Amino acid sequence: MNIKAHLLRAFAAMFLIAGAAHATAIRYELTGNLTGELDGVQLKGNTFDIVLVSDTSTSAPDPDGSGFRNVATSASIRLSGYGSGVFLPFNSGSALGIATAPSIGGIKFFYDTGFTFQIIGISHQALSSWDLVTPIGPLTPTISILQVRDAGPVQTTFGILKITGATNLTFTATVGGDPTVQATSVVFAEFADGKFPDGSFYRSTLMVQSDSSSAIQCTAKLLGLTVPGFGDGSTLTFTLRGSGGYTIVSTAGTQKLSSGYATLNCDSAVSAQVLYSYFAPSGALLSEATVFPSAGATTAQLLADQRNGARLALAITNTSSIATDFQIVALDDNNSEVNRATVSVPAQSQVSQFLNEMMAMPANFVGRVLITTNPTIFGSVYTIGFRFTGQAFTTIPATSINYR
Repeated sequence: MNIKAHLLRAFAAMFLIAGAAHATAIRYELTGNLTGELDGVQLKGNTFDIVLVSDTSTSAPDPDGSGFRNVATSASIRLSGYGSGVFLPFNSGSALGIATAPSIGGIKFFYDTGFTFQIIGISHQALSSWDLVTPIGPLTPTISILQVRDAGPVQTTFGILKITGATNLTFTATVGGDPTVQATSVVFAEFADGKFPDGSFYRSTLMVQSDSSSAIQCTAKLLGLTVPGFGDGSTLTFTLRGSGGYTIVSTAGTQKLSSGYATLNCDSAVSAQVLYSYFAPSGALLSEATVFPSAGATTAQLLADQRNGARLALAITNTSSIATDFQIVALDDNNSEVNRATVSVPAQSQVSQFLNEMMAMPANFVGRVLITTNPTIFGSVYTIGFRFTGQAFTTIPATSINYR
């Protein structure tokens, strides 16, 4: 078997046990109806859902001395009439996150371009003394009385957004990589379907459920691959009925093996997972496992042990709408840099390679591999690795670190 086929088989099998989110990840979510403008067009009551993902270990004093801030590793927004998107940088120093705001008795979502301004500020008694790193909510805050004065423009994939007001707000912060936590928008960093030359094949089964008493509309989208029979091949829309609704959709596994990633967006929180199943040419089920949604990181870290002929392979996913360079740095057990490489990943695509195909590596390398986005692009690293020794392999999950 050649190296490319070898790697494809390994990564397809790897999907069966893809890694879980970092245990100290924290997810901040604010929903409601907003007023303001988008590229000069007035917004009047559009429903919105802003989700920031960060890490509990990265909360730090705010440079303005008023409290604390936590920089996000990923930042997405869903806006009625426009769909799902992400926040984008104004310049190479841009950062986005959440911060305490004593002046309004709450918190603010901020954008820092060298000058910090407010995207949206919210007030609630429980938020006035909150530490940014413990679970809280759901709360029903009010918009800051200073929102119109303090609101600044923020760049999104929809255009330049400025929020001047909001109603019907709900805020929640959830901590940890609990895969059962419900969400409105998730990413499955790996999705596979199709046959190997020997006739064995993979199927992916998307399973979504809700405990809501109301019907929920959902859209699943495949990126980097198409699958016949999965909606129109790349996009599948469906409705979960109220009071225990669920959907289970399987791919056919009849095309040539293909892989990419998937997103799921719903108009209310759901629980979702993908079941990966591997079949013999006869159709007999050989193995299957469930994979839960992945979380992004500013810097992802994986451990490498390439002794005794083992090799580390990496799958790196770019979920943004902009082509992104990822920096790959290998460090030995003395924390000395061994080598580094830049991997270019097109927008909404994925690259899968062995570490020693990305860069020259010494024999029997043992150490860490760091993966980060190019600092000129505000985005997140979605990655998973595996250690491959002959025909045997095991997954190497990524952890999130932040040196800000």
